[in-house]
Amino acid sequence: APNVGSRFYFRMPKTISTEVSKEFKNNYKQKETSSNLSLENFDNTFCILIVEDNYDMRLFIQQTLCSIYNIKTAQNGQQALDILRTDKQNIDLIITDLMMPKLDGFTFIKHLNENSDTAKIPILVLTAMQEDSIKVEALELGVNDFLTKPFVVQELLIKLKNILSDTSIKKMWAEDQKLRNEEVPIAEDNQLADKMQIIKD
Repeated sequence: APNVGSRFYFRMPKTISTEVSKEFKNNYKQKETSSNLSLENFDNTFCILIVEDNYDMRLFIQQTLCSIYNIKTAQNGQQALDILRTDKQNIDLIITDLMMPKLDGFTFIKHLNENSDTAKIPILVLTAMQEDSIKVEALELGVNDFLTKPFVVQELLIKLKNILSDTSIKKMWAEDQKLRNEEVPIAEDNQLADKMQIIKD
């Protein structure tokens, strides 16, 4: 605005993946001079909570994802709720089975929805239950995606990346809107209101 100035904001999202294309690596290495930056290891700050009662499956998922994401694990829904009570701010996504002892996946998700903080955490259901009615019920509870066992690892990775990308963009948008509302001085709001009144007149 003339004689007033402007403010510009942007926020960087969390790292989505540690993978970098070969073309980018080659181009970077050609241009790199004295920099010691490593393209192989990016700091990824996403944390995923795996809720799975089968030890072998839980270990397999953990080993599959641990090179890309920070991982926490729980053997059932009750144990997952205990983790979330103390660490809900650091959990970016939950992968959960449905058939589990003590607290099954459906009940676990309902508990998450009852809390305003945990209700915002995206959920990927990973289950051996393949009935359409089960999938519909899970989606009605608000889960972000659904994957049946046995599964293709690449499909799991793509679904996780898509969910985290989408939620990160939404968080950035919300934070930007909040920041803009906090940063605009009342005086400027009044000036804008006066200008709008002049235009209307």
